[in-house]
Amino acid sequence: MKRIELLLCALVAMFMLSANSAWAQYVKLTAEDGTVSWIEIEGTINGTNIEISRNAIDQNTKGSIDLNEVWSRSGGRGTNYRVTSIGDNAFYNCRSLTSIVIPSSLTSIGYWAFYGCIGLTSVAIPSSVTSIGYSAFKGCEGLIFIRIPSSVTSIGEDAFFGCSGLISIVVESSNTVYDSRNNCNAIIETASNTLIAGCMNTKIPLSVTSIGVAAFSYCSGLTSIDIPSSVTSIGYGAFVGCKGLTSLHIPNSVTRIEDYTFNNCQGLTSVVIPSSVTSIGQYAFSSCYGLAFIVVESGNSVYDSRNNCNAIIETTSNTLIAGCKNTLIPSSVTSIGDNAFNFCVYLTSIEIPSSVTSIGNFAFGWCGGLTSIEIPSSVTSIGDGAFYDSGLTSIISYVTQVFKTGQDSFQGCENATLYVPAGLVSTYQSTADWNRFSKIEEIPGIALAMSCNNKGKVKINDGIQFTNDMGEVSVYDGVENTFTFLPNDNCKLKQVLIDGLDVTLSVENNQLTTKVHEGSKMIVMFDKMSYDVNGDGAVDISDVVKLVNVILGQ
Repeated sequence: MKRIELLLCALVAMFMLSANSAWAQYVKLTAEDGTVSWIEIEGTINGTNIEISRNAIDQNTKGSIDLNEVWSRSGGRGTNYRVTSIGDNAFYNCRSLTSIVIPSSLTSIGYWAFYGCIGLTSVAIPSSVTSIGYSAFKGCEGLIFIRIPSSVTSIGEDAFFGCSGLISIVVESSNTVYDSRNNCNAIIETASNTLIAGCMNTKIPLSVTSIGVAAFSYCSGLTSIDIPSSVTSIGYGAFVGCKGLTSLHIPNSVTRIEDYTFNNCQGLTSVVIPSSVTSIGQYAFSSCYGLAFIVVESGNSVYDSRNNCNAIIETTSNTLIAGCKNTLIPSSVTSIGDNAFNFCVYLTSIEIPSSVTSIGNFAFGWCGGLTSIEIPSSVTSIGDGAFYDSGLTSIISYVTQVFKTGQDSFQGCENATLYVPAGLVSTYQSTADWNRFSKIEEIPGIALAMSCNNKGKVKINDGIQFTNDMGEVSVYDGVENTFTFLPNDNCKLKQVLIDGLDVTLSVENNQLTTKVHEGSKMIVMFDKMSYDVNGDGAVDISDVVKLVNVILGQ
């Protein structure tokens, strides 16, 4: 008798375990050849309802799932349960799932529920569903049509992120939270007039005031978009990965462009930033490989494109925040910002002027076409990953006050040759991240014949000074050299000749940066300030008074 009681207890325990455990439920799967099988799933049973939490098919299992047919081992094949919720990650990365039948009992679709289900071409969301979670259909590249029923009152961010195949999006007309006004092929949050999800056929209505987070993310079929003048802000990653987007007009109503907004829009060739824009986020134009033309409209109070530089410069800080393959860095720029040329793979050369003191984090990261760079002596800071995994084979550094760079500033460039000023090889070899280079050599020198009169002196590359003599000085071969002209008191620079060519007009603030060659000759002439009568080094009204007094014999 005792054995029978123990056996009954065991059977009851097994029954209770199977009724509540995660492995006791099954769902119908129909393969491509029509074969039906039952796939184990996990879920929580509440009476006759079940919330699916995980399925047992993997990315290689092909077929269609019917959520109208879910049964439990405890009740047998004929005992069906009503699916009320598809939980978080339920069908995560089921890449070969071709279709799914969603029952009218379903009320919610969880976070990442169908993430990466690239085989899905359509999903019929029933009118019982009230919420669609964050990233619910993210990466469902095969989806071509989405219809949002009137019952849906909550759609999480990135719900349709990366659904690159979408050609039609419709919200039922009776929905009180979202709409697809004017047959726009998009989902618009009605109260805020924010477009939260679009597709390749979207026409943005004039009433939309904001393009939301990742609204067109990785919509590779989008080739052009007309942003109406009602739009004031373009959200985080709104057009990220839209590789087919070749033309774009940003209206003068837009004030904010967020992080990653146009990141990886490889087809874009030109961008015009209107005068209304006062905020541009990080990585906004990174990986836009095809960009050849960037201009900020005149009148912008925060940004500019001075000297037709093909870049975006933050005016007050003189920081270049976004460049392209045709950028010419102006001599007034003092900082190259974080990620400024990040992933600019078609950038083959760039000249960093001597005004620049800092190079930001990943400023030239992954610039695979950049094979050589000259770092002027003015630079005192190089950020993390500044030249990370770029194509550099030759780096010339004029920095004499050697400093520790950011972490992994030259990661991936270890095989390049680093050329440094004379006498500083050992200093560079002992300083991070410069010591990453296995080949560090002195910058090759050549002799330059120089003549300078006795009214001033010349400093060459922040080093030797030449004065009142004729002779030879050592300069760098084949690269830019900097000559600083230092007139004596009451004197000024009169003329600079290189191989007989007058280059005086190229001198700015008594400084000239130029290349010279073996056998070249430089003649520097200073002159006494003829109108500095009283000898105070300035020409002003006091000189007139002095001259009048001399004439009057006083």
